[in-house]
Amino acid sequence: MEFVCDIRMVSVARVLGDTEMEEAKNRRMRLWGGMPVDKKRLQKVPKLKREIEFLQKQLRDAEYYVEQRRVSDSVRGSSKHFPYLQKTFSVSGIDVPGYERRVKRYRAQLQKQIDAYMDTIAEAQEYIAAVEDSRTRMVLQCRYINGLTWEQTEDETGIPERTARWLHERWWKGQKKDLPI
Repeated sequence: MEFVCDIRMVSVARVLGDTEMEEAKNRRMRLWGGMPVDKKRLQKVPKLKREIEFLQKQLRDAEYYVEQRRVSDSVRGSSKHFPYLQKTFSVSGIDVPGYERRVKRYRAQLQKQIDAYMDTIAEAQEYIAAVEDSRTRMVLQCRYINGLTWEQTEDETGIPERTARWLHERWWKGQKKDLPI
C-alpha cells in the first residue's frame, strides 16, 4: 500500500514539474495586451510611470480641474417693510450638486486610466520576472521598468555596461525566435 502512495506522489511531483515548466514557457511567450511583448512596448513603461504620477496629482487636485458652473435665477418677492411692493430679485451661485457629480466623474475617469496603466506595468514586471537568467532580469528591470541608462544600469547592478548590452541583445534575439509569426 505504501508503494502505491509513493508512486502516486512521484507521478504528482512529475506532473507538477511538467506543469511548472510549461507555465514558465507560457509566461515567456505571453502576449501583452493581445500583442507580443517587444522593446517598444517595454520602453513605454517608464513613461507610463511618469504619466501615472501626473494623473495622481490631477486626482488629488480634481476640484481645481473641474469648472464650477454658476447658475442664476430670478424670483418675485416684496420687501418686509411697508409699502409691500412686489419686486424681482436675482439669485446666483454655484451648482454644487452638479459640480460634485462632475468632480466624481472626473476622478473615476482618472482612476480608470491609472488602473489600466498599473496593469500594463504589472504585466511588464511579470514578463521580466519570467526571464530565466538573473543578470538579464536585472538589466531588463533597470532599463525598462526603472528607465535607467546603460551607465546607470552598470552603477545599479554592478554588471559592466558592455556585458549588460550583450545580455540585452542576447535576450532580444531569443525573443524574436519565440514570437509567433
